[in-house]
Parts: sequence; C-alpha cells; structure tokens
Amino acid sequence: MLTIPQLTGFAKTLAANLTIRVPYHDPHFHRDLAGHDPFVAHPAFGNCYDWHSSVNSSWAVARLALLLPADDPSAKQALAALRGNVTPESIAAECRYFADNPSYERPYGWAWFLLLYSEVDDELREILRPLAAKLVVSATGYFTELIEPVTHGVHSNTAFAGVLMSDAAAQLFESDPLAGQFAELTQTIARRAREWYAPISDWSAALERSGHDFLSPGLTIAELMAVVLPADEFAAFVERFLPSLDQDSPIVVPANTRGSRDAHQVHWHGLNLSRSGQLRRIAAATGRDELLTYADDLYAASLDEVTGDNYASTHWLASFALRALV
Repeated sequence: MLTIPQLTGFAKTLAANLTIRVPYHDPHFHRDLAGHDPFVAHPAFGNCYDWHSSVNSSWAVARLALLLPADDPSAKQALAALRGNVTPESIAAECRYFADNPSYERPYGWAWFLLLYSEVDDELREILRPLAAKLVVSATGYFTELIEPVTHGVHSNTAFAGVLMSDAAAQLFESDPLAGQFAELTQTIARRAREWYAPISDWSAALERSGHDFLSPGLTIAELMAVVLPADEFAAFVERFLPSLDQDSPIVVPANTRGSRDAHQVHWHGLNLSRSGQLRRIAAATGRDELLTYADDLYAASLDEVTGDNYASTHWLASFALRALV
C-alpha cells in the first residue's frame, strides 16, 4: 500500500524524531526534592516528545529497515539514530530508572518496548535484553493481578497492550533467551482476555468515539480476541460482539479532526490508522473481505498527517501507520 517515496518520508520523519530532545514530556513520580533530569534518566528514549513515542518510533525504524532498500539514505539515517540512542550504557540507565519506578509507562510503553525487542536485529536485541527481561516479567504480573480491564481508547487500554505483547512473543525465535518468559506472558494474556471479553455481546459502536481516542475500544478487544481465539471460535465471537459491523456502523467511518492541530484532537488520526489495521486483522481471521474497503478508507483519511508539519501528529503516527499494515 505504501510506495517507496512514502516510506522514505516516514524514515526522514523518524530520524528527526529520534534526534530531537525538546519538547519532551516526562510524567515522573517525585520521591524527593533533588530534581529530575529526563535525559539522564532516559538516555535511550529521551526524545520524540515522550518515552513511549520514542520507543514506538524506534520500532517503526526497525520495521522500515525491512521495507526499504538497505542503501536508502533516509533508512540509513534513521537506523543510525536508533543505534546511537540504544547502547549498553543507555539501556543500563533505563533499567536503573525502572528499578526505582517499576510502574512507569505501564502498560502502553511496556508493550511497544517488547514489540521493539522482538523486531530488531540480534545485535540490538542483545543490548535491549536487560530491560526486556524486566518488563516481560512485570507485564505478566500486571495481567495476572489486574482486577478489571481498562477499555478507554487511549494509552491505558488493556487489550491494546495485550495485542502488542502477544505479537511480540509470536515474532521471537524459540532460541531467544526470553522465549519462555514471553510464552508465559501470552498464556496469561489469553487467559485473562477470555475471562474479560468472551462473555460480552452487542458492543455499542454508537458510544464510540470520545474526543481524544486513538483506539477503538471495541475493535481493540476484537483484535486481541483474534489473536487469542482459534479462527472458528473468533468468527462466532465477533459476530455476537460486533453484530452490525458493516458500512452503516460508525466504527468504520473515518474520524474528521476538521484540521485541528490540538495535541489531543489529532489522536483521531491515530484512531483512523489503528482501526484500519484492526479491520484488516478481523478480515484476515474471518474472510470478510468487505472490511478491507473500510480499512482502506480509514487509512487514506490520515496517511498524509504522518509526515506533515504538525509535531503533535508526526512524533508518533508513523508507528500506527506501519502497524496497520502488519
């Protein structure tokens, strides 16, 4: 769906993202008055506006490396930025921060980091492994202890974290030193997803969307269940969960920001892109090819925003645009 020039544009945007320091937003929990320097705390991911956007932009660079020719100058520049940020010393500092702040970026940042770990080459994966080892265990504990899922259409969404983490586990080779921990995580996610979501029917698409969602709560649940359930069981689930998933459903209509540059309202561009990918996954699992038309319309509605001139969009949308094509 994406042309080489479009992918090159993504690479240029991502290279800029991974080398910019400010503006940077770091929601740090203060335990003393000594002060907090986010760039000391996050030498690997202290860029791209915030920690999780730095991580998902790093993942996007790793994915682009698979899609662009190795000699593409923009791809090489983006990869150089990623390798410059991710070093044994910078990841050691990130590990120290998480030791003191164990719930930082839970679960959204954790999920993107574990996906990044599964996507990079062997050299980078070895560097990332100490933090991945910590977060995969933390994530298993989180899904085990969580009483009820979070269904908001933003960072805290439980199903979205479950999808990314499950996808990360599926990409790892069995020989990876953390393969066993990732398998335990996915088993935990699958068990809790069945408990939480399998009994639900007749999801109200009319109640979506809120004014700053970048995820569809309903489609995100459906995407996770597509990962968790066998194909025949999933087909039955989605039929009762989203019985009116057709052209008249508001869930397939592109959200229109009316040109807003507000940092929260532009979340709707992410909503269009994430819905596009989720509909593709549902179509692949059910054989409902008509969903692909809706997916294409959603994708086209926000593609230009990925490499536009609004940093509120460009610091994160490339990851959503690339994930929608997985």
